[in-house]
Amino acid sequence: MTAFIINFLTGKWHLGVYQKYHPIFRGFDFYYGLPYSNDMGCTDTPGYNKPMMSPCCHDNVSLREPSTGSCSKSDAVPLYHNASIIEQPVDLVTLASRYGDMATKFITAAAKQDAPFLLYVAFAHMHVPQNHAANFTNSSRHGPFGDTLRELDHTVGTILSALEESGVTNDTLVFFTADNGPWETKCNLTGSKGPFIGKWQRTTGGGGGTGKFTTWEGGHREPAIAYWPGHIAANQTSNALASALDMFPTFNNTTHH
Repeated sequence: MTAFIINFLTGKWHLGVYQKYHPIFRGFDFYYGLPYSNDMGCTDTPGYNKPMMSPCCHDNVSLREPSTGSCSKSDAVPLYHNASIIEQPVDLVTLASRYGDMATKFITAAAKQDAPFLLYVAFAHMHVPQNHAANFTNSSRHGPFGDTLRELDHTVGTILSALEESGVTNDTLVFFTADNGPWETKCNLTGSKGPFIGKWQRTTGGGGGTGKFTTWEGGHREPAIAYWPGHIAANQTSNALASALDMFPTFNNTTHH
């Protein structure tokens, strides 16, 4: 086994793409993804958002979206492979499945080399605009949001299956989390805050949202699932306070680096 950890990021980066700020100059050996959020520019597959986004403008007027009669002159969202743009605008319909494919190929290759690895998958799901492959349309009872969530669940499942098929499940710590609570102004295109509704803010504190963009618990509490057979017992719930900032030192300590 090599002593060096192979690092791969597939998905959103959003920490800079020029020169030293690009992922491959910040510790990742390989990169496949978007340099920022999928709503920070136009695509030809704008999907679902509130308000709806327009597709990119093209020289050929026939490529404009007939339902809106308009198009967006903003920069098209690019898809990077390492330091090169390989698609612009990115096709959001196929993006999740391509992230899954790249992740599974990386796992398979690393396992064949008996090499330790760090795989960071930063999905565009469930950020708006939401889009998904056609086979997930009407797969849920919750419209585009539910259908997109089904595709996310499926893609995570393919990555876990790749660990199993490569024989490295028991040697791999899997950590699933998110970066913020639901974006309330997106209405039916966002998730639930559960019991963290911010009652005081709504009744006494002057109103307003208590989800994303706020410091209320509904804005920064998110799911956190750790999976490591043989090391973490199943069906346990921890009430300990933790932050995404804890992840890097935890991984370093776990791998003795």
